[in-house]
Amino acid sequence: QTVAERAYTRFRRAVLLVGFGLVGLGLWWGFSNLEEGGLLPLVREFHDSWAGMLLLAPFDVFGRAITAETLVPELVCWGSVACIMDLALLAFVLRLDVNYMESSIAVNRKIYRRLQQMRRSGGIVSAGKTTARVRLPRLPWLGGAGPIARKQLISAVRIAPGAVIFLLAMVVPMGIAMFAMRGVGSEGNKGYEMVGTVVPVMLVFTTVMFTRMLPFDFRGDLDQMDWLKSLPLRPAAIAAGQIAVPTLAMTLFHWLILGGAAVFLAGPLSVLTLAALYAVPLNFLVFALENLLFLLFPSRMMPATPGDLQHVGRTMVEMMVKMLVLVACCGAAAGLGAIAYLVCG
Repeated sequence: QTVAERAYTRFRRAVLLVGFGLVGLGLWWGFSNLEEGGLLPLVREFHDSWAGMLLLAPFDVFGRAITAETLVPELVCWGSVACIMDLALLAFVLRLDVNYMESSIAVNRKIYRRLQQMRRSGGIVSAGKTTARVRLPRLPWLGGAGPIARKQLISAVRIAPGAVIFLLAMVVPMGIAMFAMRGVGSEGNKGYEMVGTVVPVMLVFTTVMFTRMLPFDFRGDLDQMDWLKSLPLRPAAIAAGQIAVPTLAMTLFHWLILGGAAVFLAGPLSVLTLAALYAVPLNFLVFALENLLFLLFPSRMMPATPGDLQHVGRTMVEMMVKMLVLVACCGAAAGLGAIAYLVCG
C-alpha cells in the first residue's frame, strides 16, 4: 500500500500495461503451441513461454522448494533462495516502516475516502478519478428520460479511465485467445464451431462480471432517491433514463467480442449480426431485472464491513432469483420464436 500510494500514477499505469502485455503474450504463445485440449497443457505452455517465465520467476522458486524430491541439493538450494527472498522482502518492509505512523495515517485516509465513494456509487471500478475532461452535449427530452440518462452518462465518463483499464484487462486476453484459436476445428466449420463454443462463454462471462460493476442506474443513486421521487416526471421516463446507460455500456462490450469473433475467427456474419441485435434487448432485460430487485429491497452494493455474511447471503439469493427470472423470460421468448418458426414452415 505504501509503494502504491507513493508511486506516480503514470508509473503504475505503465507497470499495469506491461503486466497485461506479458500475460497476453504468454496466452498467445500457449494457445498457438497447444496441441491437445485441457487446462493443464495450456498452463505448461504459458509457463514455458519467455513472458510466463518472467512473470512466474519469483513464484517458481517457492514452487520448486515445496515440491523438492531430495533434501540435498534441491530443498537446500531452492529453500535457501526462498529464505533470501523472504529476508529481502522483510528488510524492504522494515525500510518502509521507518515513518510508519505518518504513512499509515495518510494511506488509511485515502483508502477510507475511496471506500466511501465506492459504497455511495456501488461499483468496483468507481474508485478512480471523479473528474471528466469531456463535455457531453444535451440529450433530447424524451419525456424526461434524456436528462436522467445524461446524468448517468456523466457519472460513467468520470470513472471511464478505470473502467477502460478493467475492460482492456478482460477483453484483450479474449481477443488474443480468439486470434490464437482461429485454426481450431474441422475444415469448413472452424468459424461456426468457435462461434458456437467460445463466443457464448465470453458473452456470459462479461455479463456476469460487468453487471454489478456498472452501477449507472438506481443502484448508484441510493442517496438521491428522495430527489428522484420529487421530480415531476413519469416513473417510466425515470426508469428508462436510468437503465439506458448501463445497457449501452454492456452492449458495447458485447459488440467488441462479436466484432473480434468476426475478424479473428471468421465466424458467420449472419449469426454474429443477429447476436449483436439481440444484445440490446437482452442487456435491457438484465439491467431492468437488476434494478427491479434493488428497488424492491434497496441496499448498498458494497458491504458495510469486511466479511459481512448477510451481504454475501443476500447476494447469493439475488443471483439465484435473477437467474430464474432471466431463464423464464428467455424461455418465453424462445417459445414464441419456436411457434413462429413452425407456423412459417
